[in-house]
Amino acid sequence: MFRPLWPRRLSLRRSLMHDFPLKSAALVIALLFWVGNAQNTTPREIVVPFDGRIAIEQPPVPSGFVLRGTLGDVGVTLRGPEGVVDQMGLADLSATLDISGFDASQLEPREAKVVVTVANDAVKVVDVTPATVFVRLERITSRTVAVQTRLANEPPRGPIAGQTSVSPKEVRVVGPESSVAQIAAVFATVRFGDLVTDITQSAPAVPVDAAGRPIDGLQVEPGVVVVSVSLLPVATTRTVPVLWALRGSVASGYWI
Repeated sequence: MFRPLWPRRLSLRRSLMHDFPLKSAALVIALLFWVGNAQNTTPREIVVPFDGRIAIEQPPVPSGFVLRGTLGDVGVTLRGPEGVVDQMGLADLSATLDISGFDASQLEPREAKVVVTVANDAVKVVDVTPATVFVRLERITSRTVAVQTRLANEPPRGPIAGQTSVSPKEVRVVGPESSVAQIAAVFATVRFGDLVTDITQSAPAVPVDAAGRPIDGLQVEPGVVVVSVSLLPVATTRTVPVLWALRGSVASGYWI
């Protein structure tokens, strides 16, 4: 019998339909295996509150201004893969304020949004409490103030404090306008030791308000001055009688 040298044309339909039930079952099994494997390799997402508080860091402020207000800290709720989001630590989170829309000319405190960032991109911030903080921008100014000396104690055993001198005589105080306006004086305080001798000490120059309380948040230039105090011996006193005698004669018409 004669057979052609070329093969017969293959039927695509016949190839697909051949053992179709078996092939369909194999495809379904493969799909089920793929879905199950994907579920096992992709952790499920969970939402958890972070166990701790995140301190709010001060954001960059315009030159010549300072941010006033209590920044405090915030609590956050996070969402992410199980085994990742529940292992986050303080080093993985940071918080700051968004003051991009602040007008420096406004003196009243305004709400600033708290922005929390996460080191791992797979973890998202769901909630921040509190969501805002009241702060304000205040202009930085300076003022030159004379330094006054103040003695913390009395000299030992007899002498009294004499003239004091301070170098430099004036300092420059830099800080927020409202704080600089409170300055009533700048004091340099020195203390006598056990030896009866003149003293020369370095002492910090401290701005104080009208009640004598130190004012925080100010920069003093220079921050340390040199105070010299001399000691004087105590002058003694004594009561003595006065002996008197008359000389000459009294004029006519007068008497003693």
